[in-house]
Amino acid sequence: MEKIKKSDLVHFLGIGGCGMSAIAKIMLAKGYKVSGSDVKESVNTIRLRDLGAKVYIGHNKDHLRYVDVVSVSTAIWDNNPEMIAAKELNLPIIKRAETLSWLMDQYEVKIAVSGTHGKTTTTGMFATLLDQCKLNPTFSVGGDVNGFNTNAQSGDGRYFVTEADESDGSILFLNPNMLVVTNIEEDHLEYLGDLAGIEKLFWQVIEKLPAKATLVINQDNLSCKKLISRVKSEKLDIKMITYGTTREADYFMEDIKLDRYTGSALVSHGDKQLGRLELSIPGAHNLENALSVIALGEELGISFSQAQAALQSFLGTKRRFQLIGEEKGITVIDDFAHHPSEIKATLDAAKNGFKSRVICVFQPHRYTRTMFLAKEFAAAFHDADVAIITDIYAAGESPIRGVSGRSIFNEMKNGTKTYYVPKKELVSNKALEILKEGDIFLTLGAGDIHTIAKEILMRLKEQTEEAKELS
Repeated sequence: MEKIKKSDLVHFLGIGGCGMSAIAKIMLAKGYKVSGSDVKESVNTIRLRDLGAKVYIGHNKDHLRYVDVVSVSTAIWDNNPEMIAAKELNLPIIKRAETLSWLMDQYEVKIAVSGTHGKTTTTGMFATLLDQCKLNPTFSVGGDVNGFNTNAQSGDGRYFVTEADESDGSILFLNPNMLVVTNIEEDHLEYLGDLAGIEKLFWQVIEKLPAKATLVINQDNLSCKKLISRVKSEKLDIKMITYGTTREADYFMEDIKLDRYTGSALVSHGDKQLGRLELSIPGAHNLENALSVIALGEELGISFSQAQAALQSFLGTKRRFQLIGEEKGITVIDDFAHHPSEIKATLDAAKNGFKSRVICVFQPHRYTRTMFLAKEFAAAFHDADVAIITDIYAAGESPIRGVSGRSIFNEMKNGTKTYYVPKKELVSNKALEILKEGDIFLTLGAGDIHTIAKEILMRLKEQTEEAKELS
């Protein structure tokens, strides 16, 4: 793509999205002129306006009157009035990933964090590590990092770290010289077809790495293992570092301990024991994410002790095992988990960390994902004592006949007591019938189910106040 000039006005269609807003924030910090539009006001649109962007709510062709370049989110369809106007005006139209790639290419060390799960948390961990080591990174994350209270930062160092999205193949636009692959599993099958198609995409990403690039990849994941073998057999001119929970990996962890909101493990590199990794966020999956950060950190000259200190200070990202509050002895937590493996990992963290009864509400995200993975979703709730399934959050998709939250409910055969409550508005009533002191209550999903966590907490507090008034 052509270089964007400082005199250009860059207009972002879908500017409120996590990925688009992150790019816009970085460009504003670098002195570029930015405008954009989105269908609704959000924290991101408000922040961008405060930073100097001209942000419109709603899409209208008049918004492009003084625009020089248009950057487009994958959520924008061709019939969008601003897309139509951009084409009529012959404006350069560039995809979100192309804009991200153009920014990233201006840096010496370009780190892309990829994988089906764990990208946001792992990218946030890398940003925290580089920042605490005074390396002044620029970063773009798919969610707010709690320690920064933002999803992007423009630093003056030589490091750019970003979350790399495989869902629509846009990861291929990026040109990292350091790549992390956290795991590879079935997801976004409406675009990628099947697991073989996903593995093919990740191989394309690895194959296009420049000579002497570094690949950090999860040895525990079966699809990653296939890629590890292929890298070795084809003798790619890259440095490959593996990590996992077996001694087969270059970096491995043992003696994993989980306790409520924390986790720890003993970390080794080959025959050398590095020390104990301690996190302030829960779950074995997050320990594994942190292990990839330690591995790449050492490659960058960052010691285990430095990495351990930074990772222990990392407080997670928004909507990842986020404590909403505690009331009447009930702990209310919200999590973004919207894939079977993510649900398993989150419920495992809750069950093994808290040793309590786990009550969860899951809002399926997208008709296509529900259609392809209904059986896998049903099998993911083993660690829940009670599960409530709602109807689907469409995320812009059209309904698919015969596909609903009931598709998952009908497959539930693992012994977990399950309820199907299609209307989200009725979930709180059902949950409050079930909850009792000592329970962990989890809302799971990438849609708007997080509002139920807040509603439950509010209603529990109302019950406490009513009890005080009666006593």
